[in-house]
Amino acid sequence: MDNEEGTITDCCMANVRLPLRVSHSRETRTEQGEYVVKPGYGIEATAWMLDILMDEFKTFVAIYYFQDEWWARMSGQIYLEMADFEWTGRVLMELCERVGKGEYLLVGEKVGQEKVVEGGDLAKDGTGANA
Repeated sequence: MDNEEGTITDCCMANVRLPLRVSHSRETRTEQGEYVVKPGYGIEATAWMLDILMDEFKTFVAIYYFQDEWWARMSGQIYLEMADFEWTGRVLMELCERVGKGEYLLVGEKVGQEKVVEGGDLAKDGTGANA
């Protein structure tokens, strides 16, 4: 599907590095101004950011960890305006700030989840496959 000029499918994509860094520092930011993620929590931080994007901001941005850095994949479509990219930039910066404050570590507390026992809740009450 395209127009006569062949421009509808001319879309741009870019990977944007997020200001996040794994560090043992007790500070929320590194000397370079990046927000700190605790060692061993990269998957949790990434999953938390994706959940927050969808739950609070009603959007999706592909965020991934590659070669010790976090990246967001931005894609320009014909129906997007510059304001959409500016809004996304502000949202991603807010997410990074919240990661720096450790919000991704409070996931269970935020939604009131109990720690799941081996085999899950169904095993606990004797009705699951592992009962």
